[in-house]
Amino acid sequence: MVLLASLFLMCGVSGCKEKGPAEKAGEKIDKTQEAGPAEKAGKKIDETMEKAKEKIEETVEKVKESGKKINDGMEATLEKMDETMKAAEEKVNELVEN
Repeated sequence: MVLLASLFLMCGVSGCKEKGPAEKAGEKIDKTQEAGPAEKAGKKIDETMEKAKEKIEETVEKVKESGKKINDGMEATLEKMDETMKAAEEKVNELVEN
């Protein structure tokens, strides 16, 4: 009897062909943790969104720099126009006085 029980235990411990509920549940958990197509697509979308965000930020900086250059150019142009107007006014005054 002891021999029969020992044999039964050894057979049961050494490798049952049928999976129990705990092992089946463990396999399901393992499968859900693996990256499936949906998760891979989600990661690709996240990566693409991050790259797009970086490009937008770079573009915004370039636009700001361009705006500053335009503003600086306009200020310089206005200063030149002001100088030209003053010089023209002085010339007109000289001509009127003479």
